Amino acid sequence: MMVTFTPAQTIAIREHQKNIIVSAGAGSGKTHVLVERFLALLEDNPTWHLHNIVAITFTRKAADEMRDRVRQKLEERYHQKIAENQPDIAQRWASWLGEIDGAQIDTIHGLCTNLLRANFAEAGLDPEFAVLDEIQAGLLLDQAIQTTFLALKAHYPPAPELDLFALYGENRVLSIIRDMRLLAMNAQPNVDSHAMYKDLLDIHSAHILQVADRHNAHDWYDDDERWHLVMDMLEALRNGTDDDQKIRLIHAVGKLNFSGKRIEDPTTKAFVTIMRDHAKALIEHMTKWDEARHIGEHAPATEALWQSLIKRVKTAYEALKADLAVLDFDDLERRTHTLLQNPDIINRYRHKEIMHLMVDEFQDTNMTQWGIIEALGGGDASHITFLVGDDKQSIYGFRGGDVSVFNRVKTKIIATLGENPALNKSFRTQSALIHWFNRLFKQVMMVNPAMPQQIQDFMVDYGTEMEAHRQSKYDHPPVRLLLINDHTVNETNTALSKDERRKWEAMAIADEIQTIIAQKLPVWDKKLGEYRPVQYRDITILFRRMTHIGIYENALRMFGVPYITVAGKGYYDRQEVWDLINLLQAVYNPYDELALVSALRSPLFHVSDDALLALRLYADDHNLRLWEAIGEHDALSLSADDHARLAHADAVIDDLRGQMGRRTLADVLRHAIYKTDYIATISSLPDGDRQRGNIEKLLEKADGVASLSLGDFVTYWHHLNDKEVREGDAPLEVGNAVTLMTIHASKGLEYPVVFIPDAQTGDRGDYSPVIYESGGYFGCKVMLNGEATPTLGYHWVNQLNKERANAESLRLLYVATTRAGDYLYISGLVNQKKEGISYAKSDGGWLRMIIEALNMTDIIRAMLEAHKSSMTAGDTHLLLPQNRPTPPKHKIDKSDTLWDADFTTIAPTPLRLLTDVVIEKTAPARHLAATTLADLGGAEHNQTYGDIFAQRFRQRVFHDAPNRIPSIVTETEHTTSQRIGEVVHEALRHGHLPNKTDSTQLNLILQNYAWRFGVRGDTQAVIGQALKLLRQFEKSHIYQTIEHAKTVYRELPFVFKWDDHIIHGVIDVLCKTDTGWMIYDYKTSTVADGDCRTHAPRYYLQLAIYAHAVEKHIGILPESCLYYIRYNQAVPVSQDILRAELQTNLTDRILKMER
Repeated sequence: MMVTFTPAQTIAIREHQKNIIVSAGAGSGKTHVLVERFLALLEDNPTWHLHNIVAITFTRKAADEMRDRVRQKLEERYHQKIAENQPDIAQRWASWLGEIDGAQIDTIHGLCTNLLRANFAEAGLDPEFAVLDEIQAGLLLDQAIQTTFLALKAHYPPAPELDLFALYGENRVLSIIRDMRLLAMNAQPNVDSHAMYKDLLDIHSAHILQVADRHNAHDWYDDDERWHLVMDMLEALRNGTDDDQKIRLIHAVGKLNFSGKRIEDPTTKAFVTIMRDHAKALIEHMTKWDEARHIGEHAPATEALWQSLIKRVKTAYEALKADLAVLDFDDLERRTHTLLQNPDIINRYRHKEIMHLMVDEFQDTNMTQWGIIEALGGGDASHITFLVGDDKQSIYGFRGGDVSVFNRVKTKIIATLGENPALNKSFRTQSALIHWFNRLFKQVMMVNPAMPQQIQDFMVDYGTEMEAHRQSKYDHPPVRLLLINDHTVNETNTALSKDERRKWEAMAIADEIQTIIAQKLPVWDKKLGEYRPVQYRDITILFRRMTHIGIYENALRMFGVPYITVAGKGYYDRQEVWDLINLLQAVYNPYDELALVSALRSPLFHVSDDALLALRLYADDHNLRLWEAIGEHDALSLSADDHARLAHADAVIDDLRGQMGRRTLADVLRHAIYKTDYIATISSLPDGDRQRGNIEKLLEKADGVASLSLGDFVTYWHHLNDKEVREGDAPLEVGNAVTLMTIHASKGLEYPVVFIPDAQTGDRGDYSPVIYESGGYFGCKVMLNGEATPTLGYHWVNQLNKERANAESLRLLYVATTRAGDYLYISGLVNQKKEGISYAKSDGGWLRMIIEALNMTDIIRAMLEAHKSSMTAGDTHLLLPQNRPTPPKHKIDKSDTLWDADFTTIAPTPLRLLTDVVIEKTAPARHLAATTLADLGGAEHNQTYGDIFAQRFRQRVFHDAPNRIPSIVTETEHTTSQRIGEVVHEALRHGHLPNKTDSTQLNLILQNYAWRFGVRGDTQAVIGQALKLLRQFEKSHIYQTIEHAKTVYRELPFVFKWDDHIIHGVIDVLCKTDTGWMIYDYKTSTVADGDCRTHAPRYYLQLAIYAHAVEKHIGILPESCLYYIRYNQAVPVSQDILRAELQTNLTDRILKMER
């Protein structure tokens, strides 16, 4: 099929005689163009080899994807030429296909590494040098800091840099000096105070002028003197050269009031008020700058100390890298750039080994990287450089990305007769949404000409409007603003806290997702080439930061929305990962008792809280460390289970300490997992697949840093967590689930429906006592009277950083919104006020900017006043929920997710302790476990052993005591049979069956269950019998019923109030079949003569409770059935029997047990 390209795409693909920089808008097919150009270059140059084309991508993942696409296209061309009976040309494509693994498709750091290795002698490097990733470099920096501080302490007389520790405190100094970017900074002397003051004044003046321009201030006239004063100020700020005059006018406008003559025109009054408020804010800033000027004499000495300390640490860091023959990313770039200043090296590569150079995501490069590209590409004359990017999507300033490079290079290429095709047609987004993007970003994304040039360099203009390849088919508003008030409609006088409102917002998002799923909102399917109903997999929630990710995850769970978190600090905070990290920490450092206790309490060892408390008290009484007390656990009065667990933990930890230094870290971790049956344990949990994947990812990380010691790896992991390196849950199959990720992680992806929550939150700002900016300028706070006080240089650097952050924040919003193909949701918190609206954050973040740019302030204020929940304004639908949504009581899809029991409805009545409290006989039985009621049923229905059941019931209920501890006896046939039943019961509850679970994995799981239930002898015999029973179950009609059920819940917890009792329990299986809802309860009991029907009545009450709990949720009393595992017998229990049990008075039945 003939592929049609747009005119701009044709230039980007076919023009090979000029340098080209492509401006590629979001969704414009940039990757497609890159791959097609790669193939076109091969077609036009049949003698080239694949490695003659160098393609640089931003990430290794992008490089792998591009390599795969090129491979696929090469295969297609080969088969095409075979089909066209052109064997010679087909052979050429086959040859290129054979070279694909050697193609130079890599990141900039990968390219640098290859160049330095190939020219190690000229670069002055060890040929076996290693490359440090960000975290490894941080660990080495910690060593350098430690070396530096030891040297400072040993210095005599005392080194002056030690004064910083006395002034700022050790922790603060360490947090500052650990910033790798500070070491990479080439410190420049700050400009003089007059120039800094002028820059600050110009920046704030530019903001005032921008506000005035948005109000079209010059388009009308008013003869009021206050109007004229404002206009004089604006004229002075725009064109004046006398700063003193500007300041006088700013002060005059800031003092304006309206107590005298009225301003008749309300528009004029509103504008004058806005200008007055901005002038007041600027006056406050100028007051701070003036104060900072007065403390300026303290700044040079303090700055000199900081720069000296930084230099010392940097020297120690460089020395360590040299000793270890390692390079960090900055070294790779700097040394490669230096290497390429050698003409002999350039001659070796340009037009010889490198015939063409292609760079993707060029907007996120820096000047050093451009120097490397320019050197290899030959600059203006060679015409072998192809760059593609979008300055509107430059969002990696924190990694050194410099958007000004893109615009400078673009200007240079155009000036030297190169090409700048603009790919402005979106193949992703429908036309109505494209129109909304254009309307918003045309207003907010622009270069402010009043700003100093160094700020303008980091701003971008929206430029040519985007066009849509796909026209909108439906008239649904493409954008929805989901706004959360500070109170519900029923509690107008009760202001909700920020955390409560964020939870409300998360619940509203989850509720809206379920709403559009139920409504079958139509979305475009690229693969099918048609519209279809939206699915969960079509939806993403994009976060600026993952700080509150747990709130949104909880809301999605409450509303039954399947999701996966694919990026975020969430991975490093996963409990299953920290369980193993805590174990490693306890092995490495026996004195880290928090890590030790955490490991003991975790599923690794299952030690109870009571045992841990006893262990702590024993250690304190005997002056022992906690790890020493574990070895003496026999002296404690603990349950047999806890003794066994502590003995196991002691043996495992001792074993792992013996592995240190003898095996790789990954092997030690695998040994720990094997010894603790950890994989089997977490696999049995409802979220087991994801947890197991995260453990596998931990092992992958450990494999990747095999050279680290155990202690270094623990430190390494803490660095990963502290630095919030963006990792997601292990990459399992996403399936039909909503995706949660950061905006940065979403770069290059697309979804039909995008949610952007928490939009009112702006940038956090930098409050560090020492700050710097990309130009190398440095500022610090000085300590005066025990307080960190900013100097003028600090204010200046901080303002430069703030302006650049604001510009990048706007680009981040552009990236987030343009991930959407069909619908965009933006949510946040708003407040009603007397005039207009306010926001939960003072600056209002993106939300305020969007609302004001689209002139929706008055509409939203009216909705708040009228308590209106929904309204459409053009292409934007406004949603203002009046109350928090109620989570559904049950779900209709097949899922293993458990019900979320609403414990908040169970409010105990407070006691009025004014007289003696009379305790009712049945008070201890107010809270009951459903399984306890089986003992009650046994006491009532078992003539032979009724007294034993009654005694056990009294022991557990009235005396709140555990079951009696049986004597230690030799394992008998009866006890072995009991253990087999318990193992099978556990496997059935979690759905671990032979035809669904890998045999090796199932064997491991059953081993774990056997150990848990006390099997210490012939474990394999127990497992063999368990497998036999499980296979027997798979042949039963119950298994077939569950398998073909429409909905299945396993291990379903419940809690509800019945008369005076609160009953809780767990239902083995609840499923919905063609005939209705059905409960299955698995029983492991040994039954005399195998007469299960006679045995069953003792469980009627327990089963009735289960059925009644379900009835409370769905309004229907389900059918119920007991399944006796050993006998493969099912005993149906009719609804009449269940209702008869429920008609009895539970309190009366309990009182009969009391003696």
